[in-house]
Amino acid sequence: MVIPRFLLPVLLCLLAIPAQAAPPFSAQLDRLVEAAAPGKLAGPANDAEFVRRLHLDLAGIVPTVGQVRTFLADKDRQKREKMIDRLLAGEEYPRRMREAFTVMLLERRTGATVPDDEWNSFLESSFGQNKPWDQFARELIQADGANEDTRGSMKFFTATGRTSHDQMTQDVGRLLLGMNIHCAKCHDHPNVEQFTQADYFGLLAFLNQSAVAKHSSLQKSFLVEKVATGKLEFEQPAHAETSA
Repeated sequence: MVIPRFLLPVLLCLLAIPAQAAPPFSAQLDRLVEAAAPGKLAGPANDAEFVRRLHLDLAGIVPTVGQVRTFLADKDRQKREKMIDRLLAGEEYPRRMREAFTVMLLERRTGATVPDDEWNSFLESSFGQNKPWDQFARELIQADGANEDTRGSMKFFTATGRTSHDQMTQDVGRLLLGMNIHCAKCHDHPNVEQFTQADYFGLLAFLNQSAVAKHSSLQKSFLVEKVATGKLEFEQPAHAETSA
């Protein structure tokens, strides 16, 4: 391509301008929070508050006196980012995330089909490896009982109170898709237009093909896919505006 001579000075000026780096992810999050906040936000935490909150959030413990004094005396402008990196790489982080995600995903459900130590191992190894969220969610949904590394994920579906396919559908919608589609089981959601009865039964049709079976020789439970036996049909009521 031939560049017209009169454009050369303009192009040279543009090339001389340094490329503007994208704002850090934390700044992007701050802007989203500020835009959604209904009122005035609290100011930034001071160093003493920060070091305590960070240890509680990422390690589940309070920092030692020595750690606090060292952090307060540190004059490095990047000390907060460095401490975040150290805690994320530490041994306490996978355990802390296992505790938090057990409460979030199982919601105090129990069950003996999958031992607690296998579930704990799956979660801790997932966070220790820093798995992407899509991979983590896929391993929960697929629940491959033949894979010893991820077999503990079966507890998500086999925990007490979640073995019915209707409950599976509601929980997958809430916890993994951010959609509380319980009302859409009987009719389109009365308050959220995007949550339809077809959404509920579409997800149910997928989960409805799963069942727990025990391997005869290994004496271990597996989540297996059943052979589809027919269509999953539903009927939209005449008065869809009925409240849930």
